[in-house]
Amino acid sequence: MATTVALLGAITCLAGCASGGQVTRAVPAPGDVATGLESGDSTLATDRSASADSALAYVSMGRWDRAWMIADSVAPEVGGIPLSEADAVSFAGILSDLGAEDRAAGLLLRNSGAVSSDEGIRQLRRAAAGMSVTELEALERSVSSIRPEQRAEGVLGAELSRAYALAGMEEDALRVARSWRDEDIDAEDRRTVEQVIEGDIRPPLEPVRVGVILSLTGRFAQVGEDLHDGIVLALAEHETGSFDGQVIDLVVLDDESDPTRYDMLMEELESRDVAAVIGPIRSESLVDAAASRSNAGLTIVSPTASRDSGTGPNAYSLWERGRRESAIGDALGRWFPEGMGLYRLAALYPADAGGRAGFRAFEAAAMASGAEVVGAREYEPDSTTFEQPIQAVLESDPEGVMVLGGDPATVLQIAPQLPYFGLRSRIIGGGEAWSDPSVLRRLEPAFADYRVVAMFMDRTAEGTEWTRYVEAYEREFRRLAPDNLLPALGYDATRLVLAGMGRETLGRPGAVARSVRASGGLDGATGTIRFKDSGLPEREAVVRMLLDGRLVDVDPDALSVWAEEARAQEELMKELEEEEEKRKAERDAERQ
Repeated sequence: MATTVALLGAITCLAGCASGGQVTRAVPAPGDVATGLESGDSTLATDRSASADSALAYVSMGRWDRAWMIADSVAPEVGGIPLSEADAVSFAGILSDLGAEDRAAGLLLRNSGAVSSDEGIRQLRRAAAGMSVTELEALERSVSSIRPEQRAEGVLGAELSRAYALAGMEEDALRVARSWRDEDIDAEDRRTVEQVIEGDIRPPLEPVRVGVILSLTGRFAQVGEDLHDGIVLALAEHETGSFDGQVIDLVVLDDESDPTRYDMLMEELESRDVAAVIGPIRSESLVDAAASRSNAGLTIVSPTASRDSGTGPNAYSLWERGRRESAIGDALGRWFPEGMGLYRLAALYPADAGGRAGFRAFEAAAMASGAEVVGAREYEPDSTTFEQPIQAVLESDPEGVMVLGGDPATVLQIAPQLPYFGLRSRIIGGGEAWSDPSVLRRLEPAFADYRVVAMFMDRTAEGTEWTRYVEAYEREFRRLAPDNLLPALGYDATRLVLAGMGRETLGRPGAVARSVRASGGLDGATGTIRFKDSGLPEREAVVRMLLDGRLVDVDPDALSVWAEEARAQEELMKELEEEEEKRKAERDAERQ
């Protein structure tokens, strides 16, 4: 694993008093601090110095997730426990390590004593060098209210002029540089200003590079090839649209379907100064690739990993199952009470992490909307019969039931068993797998009509982002688009990364990562993706109804009529069964 041990040593000399003197604080060995934190050392919540040491230790081990957890919670921008000058400088360095250079610079400027030391100025200069033009402009505007010492303002001025020059904004670069030429600023910043004025700093000739890690040979080669098609399609559209004039070059590496090669692959990509990475395709590979970064500001977007916990900042999957199922559960949990006025609810869900995440979100949303979950049962997806969990749910007498199916095959198996084992007249709300085209084609109307589906996209309707993607794919490659989602996921992952690749980000990884999040997400071929407060991309689910093999807008009145007719039919069948049992008993009595 690539580590950043050198960074630990570089930040152990921390800023001291306002006179610019240095204070040093011994930093415990990484193993000692990590052991203390993971065993639950409660002092870290209030002891800022111990917290900074712990975060530094995790940085040195490449444990970006734990380092971020500490720095994000213990180094707030406003309020909280005041930071000493030394701790402010320390946390600024950690935030820069974690790709949050904007927060690092803000933290230093709000603690004026921190930027009166040489180490504080060095950290401010480092943070500013990782920011975009837009971020530097905003920081410069904020300085008027913060009013730091002039040497700190000089750092910002010099770095802003450099950024303008690199972005090709020559007039702005000269304007800012000339305004600082005769001011009392540090020698390093003066050299930057003079280089800008003399025209020695120009836009780079090479394009911004985006890394791609896919399985192009070996066991998962077909998956990698499908994803690669989507990536190429997105880049072709980008070049046609000429987004901000930014030219992108893909650096494609083959992991050979081998999950042990990520140290080497990430080292190669970082040595080629990539601004972001698309891939890898598997969950364990994503976690390893994220841990192998020497710069946690480098964005890694996997199109397909089913989980991304433990990756740390700026690394995530577009297809993380827990978030997908949670979005489905939340949508259905709100829809039953708010859309249909049903308040006695139940749930059937797979006995796995995704199913449980969906149920938790369903329960929370239902309760927040005034409903009650009166019954819930897990089921094993590979079962042949679901009689026991279905009847257990039926005994709770729900009005509506959420039925999550992990995949289309499970839906096709469980859907006919719902009415057979008693759930005939209840409103059924299914998850994304219920909207799969194979389910729509094969599921009989008796088991599909008037079922409600929470979904991310309709692959059967016209005029959607999905159909636009399909048309673009077939136009680009002159062949039919595959029936699977893989190229579309590669396409959406690439479009998301490219959304953060404006010329003003200068290809700086942290600035690109923040620009990707600031883009808000996208209306993608695989659904609407938005960044939430967690900093992770989440899909927005919409609720539709199955009718005649199609997905249509939900008609609550039609659903109510269907439920009433189903209840009447259920009662009639029950009466007929009781009459038949009574006649059978009479025949048996006559024989005796």
